[in-house]
Amino acid sequence: MRIAVFGASGTIGRLFIEIALKKGHDLNTYSRTPLNYSDERKIKQFIGDLSNEDKIKEAIIGVDAVVITLGPKLKFTYPGMPIATGHRNVIQAMKSQGVLRLITRRGRDSNPRSYWIFW
Repeated sequence: MRIAVFGASGTIGRLFIEIALKKGHDLNTYSRTPLNYSDERKIKQFIGDLSNEDKIKEAIIGVDAVVITLGPKLKFTYPGMPIATGHRNVIQAMKSQGVLRLITRRGRDSNPRSYWIFW
């Protein structure tokens, strides 16, 4: 299965990538910074911002599923709502490409089992 991973350079994104590669999946990773992985044959990297709708759509072409591991840094100085904007842009790109599988992580609350949302 080819999976697009958004937020790939973050802690959760890197953990997901490690597990997905061990299970034999191919990945399209999307992050603001390049990743260093030894098996470049299994990973196609896309570098971009969450507001770049064309780049997001490019990262989703040909995937079977999308995983979003976006989360705000603890500095809270970003203008607007970049995580919500990123989710909106990813979901719009999924719809345009006919991708129906989405797993996303939401913000922390009192129940650690509720961090993941399956769509």
